[in-house]
Amino acid sequence: AVLYAANGAEKADAFGLMSQSKTKKALLSSPIHNNFKSKLFTTKNDDNNEQLLSFHCKSGSTDLTESTYTQVLYTENVPSASILRSEYDALFHDPRQPSSNRFAFDPWFVSCSEGINGQLAPLPGDDEEEDALPGEREACASQTQYSLKRIQASTLFNDTTYEALINDITSLANTIGCTSTTPPWTSIYINGDSQNFHSDATHGPMAWTYSLTLDEHYSSYFTGGETIMMKPNMLDYWRNYDCQKGLEAPSIIRYLPPKFGRFVAFDGRVPHGVNKVHGTNDPRKARIMIHGWFAEPQTIWFGDFEEEATQQEKANLILEQALNPLITALGSGEIGRVLGYLAIRINISPDGSVDSIQSVCDTLVADPADYRGVIGYDEDDNEVFEDACVDLKLTIHEALSSDLYFPETVNGGSVIVPFDFV
Repeated sequence: AVLYAANGAEKADAFGLMSQSKTKKALLSSPIHNNFKSKLFTTKNDDNNEQLLSFHCKSGSTDLTESTYTQVLYTENVPSASILRSEYDALFHDPRQPSSNRFAFDPWFVSCSEGINGQLAPLPGDDEEEDALPGEREACASQTQYSLKRIQASTLFNDTTYEALINDITSLANTIGCTSTTPPWTSIYINGDSQNFHSDATHGPMAWTYSLTLDEHYSSYFTGGETIMMKPNMLDYWRNYDCQKGLEAPSIIRYLPPKFGRFVAFDGRVPHGVNKVHGTNDPRKARIMIHGWFAEPQTIWFGDFEEEATQQEKANLILEQALNPLITALGSGEIGRVLGYLAIRINISPDGSVDSIQSVCDTLVADPADYRGVIGYDEDDNEVFEDACVDLKLTIHEALSSDLYFPETVNGGSVIVPFDFV
């Protein structure tokens, strides 16, 4: 298992990752900004009270010991949506007037047969052991993998608008232990456009989409355009197979509508795509999305620890002392291997004690190559099967909740600790 915890992963230069401290003209110049401060944007509710920009959880907040695999996180009404949409509309306001920004869109079309650098993509029949029917290879090769119009968001939007976008993205990333995003794309889907099923396994812990599609255009000017992804039960189909029960599309695939201002983060390892759009050819009434991947997992402090550098430095040392033996225990082989991303929030009381430990992002699944089956028997002599994900979360909870005390503060605070198992 590879874990990114206290110091993050030094991959920023290679991917040109974007964080709140950088504009589109200046990408990261150092792997990790050690004085990173997680200033979160807020929105206003009806009573004009500030609300933290964060993801909705299934039950408000989930105790780590009760956390289960969560495929999708989302939030509504992200602050930058209106200004982004206004600037997009201004670009297409006069379709007869040429615009260099409109010319910069890439009409991206890839068939299933087209691989990297002019090579053929893998197709049925390439493997001699694969039982491909006559004509199946050709049928697969003729399918569309990607069809859309796209542009780098840094090219489309002005500096001020783009900075607001990056601030919103990284503010949400911070809440699940990531400090940056890959450079975001803006994509337009008109009649016939789609993304076929694919998997993004290596770009970052979580993929994300941010909709600028107007609600009145969806289903009125076009149908389709939903983000589609395989449901978790389909990824482990035979485990709960029921020969008495058939399945249809709603039981197999999730359809996430492109609601305006909605920001969705999801497990990019899961096969996903975009449902084919039918209808409009007008880019002003199309499916319009910004998308990318969260990156750079790193511990992030909130509350009094965010503002007081001395207290944060002391707290970091205490946390590191607790994490070192924990990581050794997780890598000892006593617990079955897992794959995925887990970010936890340790809530700290003013007296320095740990108030609670919650899961804020959990895409852990047991590594099937290390499944150990029956590991013992209970008091009634019933078989006990291994559950590596549960065992791992219990181990983390026990290590970080007992006898762990941080410096005293006036109001307390919290810290997000990410674990990335690859």
